[in-house]
Amino acid sequence: MIGINKINLKLKIDLENLKNNESIIIKSYKKDRAIDIKKNSDKFEVNENGFKNVIYTFDDYKLCYKEVVKIIKYEFPNSSMLWYSIRNS
Repeated sequence: MIGINKINLKLKIDLENLKNNESIIIKSYKKDRAIDIKKNSDKFEVNENGFKNVIYTFDDYKLCYKEVVKIIKYEFPNSSMLWYSIRNS
């Protein structure tokens, strides 16, 4: 678990260092909404499961980071703690 106010810095560092076939999973406290970020070759795939069910694809981690920050604000507006994990796919 990580505080919502600390997730932006951790996400930026982890996106920059993410290896191929690894994914970052961010879930709400109740685990009913989630964001799954996968790196395949040189592309980032963001799978949003919550209020919206959308898949985004980005070529650059900086663009991916900016969009994921917007998604976090939209998906988890009242959350103070989130589940955060990095996994190999």
